[in-house]
Amino acid sequence: MPEQHGYTTGTPSWVDVSTPDPDGARRFYTGLFGWSYEVGEERFAHYTNALLDGHVIAGLGPAQPEAPPMWGTYLHTEDLAGTVERVRAAGGTVVVEPMPIGDFGSMALAADPTGALIGFWQPDKHRGAGLVNEPGALVWNELRTTDVATAKSFYANVFDYTFSEVRGAPECPVFQLGERQVASAEPVHREEERPHWLVYFGTSDVDATAARATELGGSVAEEPSDTAYGRMAVLADPWGAEFAVLHLPD
Repeated sequence: MPEQHGYTTGTPSWVDVSTPDPDGARRFYTGLFGWSYEVGEERFAHYTNALLDGHVIAGLGPAQPEAPPMWGTYLHTEDLAGTVERVRAAGGTVVVEPMPIGDFGSMALAADPTGALIGFWQPDKHRGAGLVNEPGALVWNELRTTDVATAKSFYANVFDYTFSEVRGAPECPVFQLGERQVASAEPVHREEERPHWLVYFGTSDVDATAARATELGGSVAEEPSDTAYGRMAVLADPWGAEFAVLHLPD
Protein backbone atom coordinates (compact mmCIF):
# COMPACT_ATOMS: atom_id res chain seq x y z
CA MET A 1 0.00 0.00 0.00
CA PRO A 2 1.63 3.32 -1.08
CA GLU A 3 1.46 5.23 2.17
CA GLN A 4 2.92 8.75 2.29
CA HIS A 5 4.60 10.32 5.29
CA GLY A 6 5.75 13.58 3.72
CA TYR A 7 6.44 15.38 0.47
CA THR A 8 9.24 17.30 -1.21
CA THR A 9 8.93 20.92 -2.24
CA GLY A 10 6.90 21.40 -5.41
CA THR A 11 5.08 18.06 -5.18
CA PRO A 12 1.27 18.03 -5.08
CA SER A 13 0.55 16.99 -1.50
CA TRP A 14 -3.12 17.73 -0.94
CA VAL A 15 -6.42 18.19 -2.77
CA ASP A 16 -9.79 19.41 -1.58
CA VAL A 17 -13.20 20.25 -2.94
CA SER A 18 -15.15 23.43 -2.23
CA THR A 19 -18.87 22.67 -2.27
CA PRO A 20 -22.12 24.45 -1.40
CA ASP A 21 -23.46 21.23 0.15
CA PRO A 22 -20.85 19.51 2.34
CA ASP A 23 -23.32 16.93 3.66
CA GLY A 24 -24.44 16.00 0.17
CA ALA A 25 -20.86 15.93 -1.09
CA ARG A 26 -19.87 13.53 1.67
CA ARG A 27 -22.69 11.19 0.62
CA PHE A 28 -21.73 11.42 -3.05
CA TYR A 29 -18.03 10.64 -2.56
CA THR A 30 -18.78 7.87 -0.07
CA GLY A 31 -21.02 6.27 -2.67
CA LEU A 32 -18.40 6.71 -5.38
CA PHE A 33 -15.12 5.94 -3.58
CA GLY A 34 -16.10 4.49 -0.20
CA TRP A 35 -14.68 7.41 1.78
CA SER A 36 -15.33 8.00 5.46
CA TYR A 37 -14.81 11.35 7.17
CA GLU A 38 -13.49 13.34 10.10
CA VAL A 39 -15.56 16.54 10.37
CA GLY A 40 -13.57 19.47 11.68
CA GLU A 41 -14.35 22.05 14.32
CA GLU A 42 -16.71 24.99 13.79
CA ARG A 43 -13.79 27.43 13.96
CA PHE A 44 -12.48 25.79 10.78
CA ALA A 45 -15.92 25.94 9.12
CA HIS A 46 -16.24 22.18 9.71
CA TYR A 47 -13.58 21.51 7.09
CA THR A 48 -13.64 17.74 6.65
CA ASN A 49 -10.88 15.22 6.04
CA ALA A 50 -11.82 12.29 3.82
CA LEU A 51 -10.39 8.93 4.88
CA LEU A 52 -9.65 5.74 2.98
CA ASP A 53 -8.45 2.65 4.84
CA GLY A 54 -7.81 4.89 7.82
CA HIS A 55 -5.60 7.33 5.90
CA VAL A 56 -6.34 11.01 5.32
CA ILE A 57 -6.55 11.48 1.54
CA ALA A 58 -8.50 14.64 0.63
CA GLY A 59 -10.53 17.51 2.06
CA LEU A 60 -14.07 18.86 1.74
CA GLY A 61 -14.96 22.42 2.67
CA PRO A 62 -17.79 24.90 2.17
CA ALA A 63 -17.58 26.97 -1.01
CA GLN A 64 -17.15 30.71 -0.56
CA PRO A 65 -20.12 32.88 -1.58
CA GLU A 66 -20.38 33.13 -5.38
CA ALA A 67 -17.32 30.90 -5.84
CA PRO A 68 -17.85 27.94 -8.17
CA PRO A 69 -17.66 24.43 -6.69
CA MET A 70 -14.27 23.02 -7.61
CA TRP A 71 -11.45 20.66 -6.72
CA GLY A 72 -8.15 22.33 -5.85
CA THR A 73 -4.53 21.18 -5.79
CA TYR A 74 -1.93 22.23 -3.19
CA LEU A 75 1.82 22.10 -3.78
CA HIS A 76 4.10 21.31 -0.86
CA THR A 77 6.47 23.98 0.38
CA GLU A 78 8.74 24.35 3.39
CA ASP A 79 8.89 28.14 2.90
CA LEU A 80 5.41 29.49 2.26
CA ALA A 81 6.39 33.16 2.51
CA GLY A 82 9.24 32.67 0.04
CA THR A 83 7.01 30.70 -2.33
CA VAL A 84 4.43 33.48 -2.35
CA GLU A 85 7.13 36.03 -3.18
CA ARG A 86 8.28 33.86 -6.10
CA VAL A 87 4.68 33.62 -7.28
CA ARG A 88 4.45 37.41 -7.43
CA ALA A 89 7.85 37.76 -9.12
CA ALA A 90 6.84 35.19 -11.75
CA GLY A 91 3.64 37.03 -12.66
CA GLY A 92 1.08 35.23 -10.51
CA THR A 93 -1.62 36.83 -8.37
CA VAL A 94 -1.91 35.98 -4.68
CA VAL A 95 -5.59 35.39 -3.92
CA VAL A 96 -5.25 34.27 -0.28
CA GLU A 97 -2.21 35.49 1.64
CA PRO A 98 -0.32 32.98 3.79
CA MET A 99 -2.43 32.05 6.78
CA PRO A 100 -2.06 29.49 9.58
CA ILE A 101 -4.72 26.79 9.95
CA GLY A 102 -4.45 26.04 13.66
CA ASP A 103 -1.52 23.72 14.26
CA PHE A 104 -2.18 21.78 11.05
CA GLY A 105 -0.04 24.00 8.82
CA SER A 106 -0.27 27.14 6.71
CA MET A 107 -1.76 27.73 3.29
CA ALA A 108 -1.92 30.30 0.52
CA LEU A 109 -3.81 30.45 -2.75
CA ALA A 110 -2.74 32.06 -6.02
CA ALA A 111 -3.80 32.37 -9.63
CA ASP A 112 -1.15 31.59 -12.22
CA PRO A 113 -0.82 33.96 -15.23
CA THR A 114 -3.29 31.84 -17.25
CA GLY A 115 -5.95 32.09 -14.54
CA ALA A 116 -5.66 28.64 -12.92
CA LEU A 117 -5.92 28.62 -9.13
CA ILE A 118 -3.17 26.77 -7.28
CA GLY A 119 -2.73 26.28 -3.56
CA PHE A 120 0.41 25.98 -1.46
CA TRP A 121 0.69 24.04 1.80
CA GLN A 122 3.41 24.28 4.43
CA PRO A 123 2.70 21.45 6.86
CA ASP A 124 2.82 21.24 10.60
CA LYS A 125 0.76 18.35 11.99
CA HIS A 126 -1.10 17.84 8.70
CA ARG A 127 1.48 16.34 6.34
CA GLY A 128 -0.81 16.00 3.30
CA ALA A 129 -2.41 12.94 1.75
CA GLY A 130 -1.40 9.82 3.66
CA LEU A 131 -2.29 7.39 0.88
CA VAL A 132 -1.90 7.73 -2.90
CA ASN A 133 -1.98 5.58 -6.05
CA GLU A 134 -4.81 3.37 -4.82
CA PRO A 135 -8.44 3.10 -5.99
CA GLY A 136 -10.27 6.03 -4.41
CA ALA A 137 -7.05 7.93 -3.66
CA LEU A 138 -5.15 10.68 -5.45
CA VAL A 139 -3.06 9.43 -8.39
CA TRP A 140 -2.20 12.50 -10.50
CA ASN A 141 -2.58 16.28 -10.91
CA GLU A 142 -2.84 17.96 -14.30
CA LEU A 143 -2.89 21.63 -15.20
CA ARG A 144 -5.31 22.37 -18.00
CA THR A 145 -4.51 25.76 -19.45
CA THR A 146 -5.03 28.07 -22.39
CA ASP A 147 -1.32 28.90 -22.59
CA VAL A 148 1.05 26.00 -21.92
CA ALA A 149 4.22 28.00 -22.60
CA THR A 150 3.32 30.75 -20.13
CA ALA A 151 2.32 28.19 -17.51
CA LYS A 152 5.62 26.31 -17.87
CA SER A 153 7.61 29.50 -17.39
CA PHE A 154 5.61 30.51 -14.33
CA TYR A 155 5.82 27.21 -12.47
CA ALA A 156 9.50 26.71 -13.32
CA ASN A 157 10.23 30.08 -11.72
CA VAL A 158 8.30 29.16 -8.58
CA PHE A 159 9.70 25.66 -7.97
CA ASP A 160 12.58 25.03 -10.41
CA TYR A 161 10.72 22.34 -12.33
CA THR A 162 12.16 20.89 -15.49
CA PHE A 163 9.92 19.38 -18.15
CA SER A 164 9.74 16.27 -20.29
CA GLU A 165 7.23 15.33 -22.99
CA VAL A 166 4.58 12.64 -23.25
CA ARG A 167 5.36 10.62 -26.37
CA GLY A 168 6.97 13.59 -28.08
CA ALA A 169 4.01 15.95 -27.57
CA PRO A 170 5.46 19.36 -26.57
CA GLU A 171 1.97 20.67 -25.83
CA CYS A 172 1.71 18.15 -22.97
CA PRO A 173 4.75 18.74 -20.73
CA VAL A 174 5.40 16.70 -17.60
CA PHE A 175 6.60 18.56 -14.50
CA GLN A 176 9.75 16.97 -13.08
CA LEU A 177 11.69 17.40 -9.86
CA GLY A 178 14.98 15.73 -10.66
CA GLU A 179 14.04 12.37 -12.18
CA ARG A 180 10.57 12.28 -10.60
CA GLN A 181 7.47 13.11 -12.60
CA VAL A 182 5.07 14.97 -10.31
CA ALA A 183 2.40 16.59 -12.51
CA SER A 184 1.58 17.50 -16.10
CA ALA A 185 0.01 20.21 -18.22
CA GLU A 186 -1.95 20.29 -21.45
CA PRO A 187 -4.35 22.57 -23.33
CA VAL A 188 -7.95 22.76 -22.19
CA HIS A 189 -10.12 20.12 -23.87
CA ARG A 190 -13.44 21.92 -24.18
CA GLU A 191 -14.45 25.37 -25.38
CA GLU A 192 -16.14 26.19 -22.08
CA GLU A 193 -13.30 24.80 -19.95
CA ARG A 194 -11.39 27.41 -17.97
CA PRO A 195 -7.77 26.99 -16.81
CA HIS A 196 -7.65 24.85 -13.70
CA TRP A 197 -5.79 22.03 -11.98
CA LEU A 198 -7.57 18.72 -12.61
CA VAL A 199 -7.41 16.15 -9.81
CA TYR A 200 -7.22 12.43 -10.69
CA PHE A 201 -8.40 9.61 -8.43
CA GLY A 202 -7.64 5.95 -9.02
CA THR A 203 -10.20 3.33 -9.95
CA SER A 204 -10.13 -0.31 -10.97
CA ASP A 205 -12.89 0.30 -13.56
CA VAL A 206 -13.23 3.72 -15.20
CA ASP A 207 -16.46 2.93 -17.04
CA ALA A 208 -18.17 1.53 -13.95
CA THR A 209 -17.07 4.54 -11.87
CA ALA A 210 -18.45 6.93 -14.49
CA ALA A 211 -21.75 5.08 -14.51
CA ARG A 212 -21.87 5.10 -10.71
CA ALA A 213 -21.24 8.86 -10.64
CA THR A 214 -24.33 9.48 -12.77
CA GLU A 215 -26.40 7.15 -10.58
CA LEU A 216 -25.40 9.28 -7.59
CA GLY A 217 -26.48 12.51 -9.29
CA GLY A 218 -23.19 13.51 -10.89
CA SER A 219 -22.36 13.71 -14.58
CA VAL A 220 -19.72 12.77 -17.14
CA ALA A 221 -17.84 15.78 -18.56
CA GLU A 222 -15.52 13.69 -20.74
CA GLU A 223 -16.45 10.13 -21.65
CA PRO A 224 -14.10 7.28 -20.76
CA SER A 225 -11.21 7.05 -23.23
CA ASP A 226 -7.76 5.50 -23.56
CA THR A 227 -4.82 7.89 -23.14
CA ALA A 228 -1.04 7.77 -22.82
CA TYR A 229 -1.53 7.41 -19.04
CA GLY A 230 -4.26 4.77 -19.25
CA ARG A 231 -8.04 4.76 -19.47
CA MET A 232 -9.60 7.83 -17.87
CA ALA A 233 -12.72 9.97 -17.69
CA VAL A 234 -13.60 13.42 -16.37
CA LEU A 235 -16.60 13.45 -14.05
CA ALA A 236 -18.48 16.13 -12.12
CA ASP A 237 -20.19 15.83 -8.78
CA PRO A 238 -23.84 17.00 -8.46
CA TRP A 239 -22.71 20.59 -7.80
CA GLY A 240 -20.41 20.78 -10.83
CA ALA A 241 -16.97 20.23 -9.28
CA GLU A 242 -14.97 18.32 -11.90
CA PHE A 243 -12.41 15.60 -11.22
CA ALA A 244 -10.90 12.76 -13.23
CA VAL A 245 -10.64 9.03 -12.64
CA LEU A 246 -7.76 6.96 -13.97
CA HIS A 247 -7.51 3.19 -14.29
CA LEU A 248 -4.97 1.55 -12.01
CA PRO A 249 -3.62 -1.81 -13.23
CA ASP A 250 -4.35 -4.80 -10.99
